[in-house]
Order: sequence, then C-alpha cells, then structure tokens
Amino acid sequence: MDENENDRSIVRLNGVLLLILTGLLVLGYLAGSSSAPPLKEVRHLLGGKPLVERCVSCHDPATHRPVIGHEPTTEACTSCHNGMGKGTTVAGAHQSTPSARSTPAGEGPAALFAGDTATAGCLRCHPPQQLPADTMAAKGWQLAVERGCLGCHRVGQVGGAKGPDLTRIGDHLGRTALASRIRAPQRSGLYSIMPDYRLGAREIDALTVFLQGQSMLHLRPVGYRAVLPASGIPSAPFNCSGCHKYRGKDGQVAPDLDLSYGQRSQTWLTNFLRDPQSLRPGARMPAITDERAVSALAGTLLKTPEDQARPTSAQERYDRYCARCHGTDGGGRGLIAANLAGAPRPFLANPGYFLLSGRERLVASVAAGIPGTSMPPFKGMMTRKETEELVDLVLVRYVGLRPAQRLPDIVVPLKTSIDAARAEATYGALCARCHGEAGDQGSRVVHPKYPQPRNFRNRPYMDYRTDEQLFRAIARGVPGTRMKAYGGPVAGSGVKAKAQLPEQEIWGLVEHVRRIGKNDE
Repeated sequence: MDENENDRSIVRLNGVLLLILTGLLVLGYLAGSSSAPPLKEVRHLLGGKPLVERCVSCHDPATHRPVIGHEPTTEACTSCHNGMGKGTTVAGAHQSTPSARSTPAGEGPAALFAGDTATAGCLRCHPPQQLPADTMAAKGWQLAVERGCLGCHRVGQVGGAKGPDLTRIGDHLGRTALASRIRAPQRSGLYSIMPDYRLGAREIDALTVFLQGQSMLHLRPVGYRAVLPASGIPSAPFNCSGCHKYRGKDGQVAPDLDLSYGQRSQTWLTNFLRDPQSLRPGARMPAITDERAVSALAGTLLKTPEDQARPTSAQERYDRYCARCHGTDGGGRGLIAANLAGAPRPFLANPGYFLLSGRERLVASVAAGIPGTSMPPFKGMMTRKETEELVDLVLVRYVGLRPAQRLPDIVVPLKTSIDAARAEATYGALCARCHGEAGDQGSRVVHPKYPQPRNFRNRPYMDYRTDEQLFRAIARGVPGTRMKAYGGPVAGSGVKAKAQLPEQEIWGLVEHVRRIGKNDE
C-alpha cells in the first residue's frame, strides 16, 4: 500500500469519527432539551438578605400547598426546603450528588429538606417553642431539653459551654453525620465526655432535624430566641434525670442520684458540681458555675426520697446498688457501664482478681468507695454485717468462689535506690503504648472490649493507692484487664507474663508513674 492510500484511509477514519461525534452531540442536545425545562430565575429579599432561586423552572408555585402564613411566590423555596437555589440541574438544585468530601448523596448540610425534615427550615425564622409540638423540629428541641444536651452545648443564647457550640451546626454537618455522632459518640475511638444515650431511631431523627435547623440563615431574627422552660425546682434547669435516675425518672446513662443522701456529703457534692473533673477525671458531666444553683442542688440531692425503701436482703442490695454499673449478671457491663469514667470491675469470669484481693479488702472498698472512680462509698447505707453479706453474695454467686478462698499475693520487697533516667526509658519501652507518654492515654482513647488503661493523672485515685499496691499491679499484673505481669504472675491468677524485670526497675516504674501523675517531671 503506497503513501497516498494511507493518507486516504486516515481521512476516511477521521470522517467517520467526526460523524459519530456529531451524532452524539445532537443526541445529547435533543435529550437535554427534552428533559431540561428552560431556566427561570426569581429574586427575593428575605430578612434583608437577597436570595436568588431557579426552583420555579421545574416547580409551579401555584400548585404548592403553602403552610399557613406563608406565600411561596414571595418567600422563596430554599428558605424552608434548603437546597441550592441557583442550581441549574435537578441534582445540583437538590444537592443530591456526593460532595468532594465523600458525603453520601443527599446527606450533606445543603441537602434538600422534605417531608418531616422540612420543619428544620422553620427554625430559620421561628424559635422551636413557637412551632406545633408534633413537628419534628419541636420534638427535637424538647428532646434536647429533656436529655440535658444544653447542659454542655449552646444553641443561640441558651445552653452551656463544655461541648461544641451548636448554633451553626446545620451549616456544617448533614443528617447522616449528625445521626452518627448522636448514636455513637465514641465511634472515632477517641474518648468523648458525651454519653451514649441509646436513643431510638425516631428520637435520633428528631434531634437531627432540630440540629439541621441550627444555622446562620435566620431570616426573621427579631425575637428569635429559644428558651428553657421555667421551674422552681433546683434540678430542673440541669435536667438531671436526662442522664441520671432521679425522683421517678431515669435517663439510664448515669448513676442513681436517689442514693446521694447516703453516699455523699454536702462538701463532696458541692465540689463535684463545681468541677466534676477534679474528683472524677473523665466524668461525662458539665460543671455548674452558678454558686447559688450549686448550693441549692447539693441540698436537694442530700434529701432522702420519700418513697426510698431499704433493701432487706443481700440480693436486693446487689440489684439496687450494684447491678446498674456491674450488670445483673456481674459481667461488668451494666446499664450505665459504657458511660462511666473507667469500666466497672467485672465479677463474672474474673476469679483471679478476687482471689488476690481477699474478702477484707473488698468489704473495705464497698464501704469507703474508690476515689477518682464512679465507685461510691456505701458505709452510710449499709451496716458492716450487710456489707459483708453483699460481698459474700458477689463472691459466691457472681465470681464463683467461696468467701474464704484466696491466693497468696507476692511479697513486696523494700524499696531500693531509683535510677530516674532508666525508669523513664523502661516506661517508654514497655508502658507508653497503652498508658501514653504522659500517662493519661486511657482518658483520651476508648477500647470497645477491655477496660481502659489506668489514667496516672487521676490524682484522687493515684493518691488513694499505696506504693505497695502499685508495685504489685506492675509485678504480677491485674486480672480481668490487659495489664500483664512484668515481674512474674501469681499461679492461678490467670495473668500472663510480659517481661521479667528486676525489683529495682519495678520500683523505678512506681516512682515514674507517681511523677507523671503529679506532673512533677
């Protein structure tokens, strides 16, 4: 084949490709012109803000059934329904395509409000308490009030400052992201003081609709103000029962406040309400800054409930005082366990811990409580005999031991001279992975299966523990946790060996965790 023939073949091929491309362009134009209506644009001035929309290109305002008091031809569509008013395609106008951040289709902060979710748009003009009580936005607001969300979060002029400000959350997060954070606050693996409320699907839907309406697109800001219901009850503004069991209500995520009268003093309660983190680091509770409210609330909590009946048997005492945290089966996963600062001790399948602890130490822990944790003292609620009966019940029924059964614990040697530099290096090599370089990783990272590593910056707890107890925990490990033995496990305790450190290195670790706990480095 000569060069002329090659040239002719190339020309013919180019011609065919040009015809195909022309045909495709014509088909695309005809398809587009048959499905896309001509663009119509309208301009509105709402709340002094200019708004441009092309919604009337597809939707006839005359056929829209307006909400009473609204006129769709003059008040725009996107002010109520969200979306992109300047969009030129259905997908673009409805914001139904995934964003660059991989937001699911139709779920971004600018996605269309339709059906029940359209009441989120109402919040741009109206405070939630002015909406009909059966609307999703109003239900979401009521739920936020009842569950105490505003104790931590701020919405406009109302609420606290411990959690993120939600005044503009609807401008940043869509429905899927909001629902995910409400449903599982710890899902990221990082510790959050926001509790898992275990809300139902409809409750989460209502909260997300309310939050989607929190935006800077307030179109009639005059008089726009959400308010909390007034009440003369000291606890009412803080919605204690949104989390706690309290006076006939139960939020099912926090300790039973009806027991406060027999567990805590006026001083302890006052200090805790002022600064929960100082007495229980990691507590999922906001501080109360109003001194008059603190005093009034502490006094109220110390009053014995009128219908409070004392349990008459060891099993009744377990069900009333222990099961909420430790579980009805003793497995350590009670109703509120996931929301406590530090996991409750499991009884079930954990005989090693109790064989090493001994009955007397257990009785003392129940009576005096454990500072820095959610374990309160019960000496004001039970006699010595009742406490012993309760401990024996736990040992026999839930742990599976006889009360007198015990393993001989290790003998703690005398403290030797400490090489601080070597102790720091040993800690970095063996301990920092779980506890963190600063010793507080357990307060920042969550684990779905095991108790968190001990937070060495929990001063109330660390001051409560003796050097000998810390030495034993490092040397022979802690049954029922991931803490292995670094000196040698006790036979029968169920703890595995991790390393074989000499006594002086273990004492060095004790001193090192004391230093980082006091921030004395």
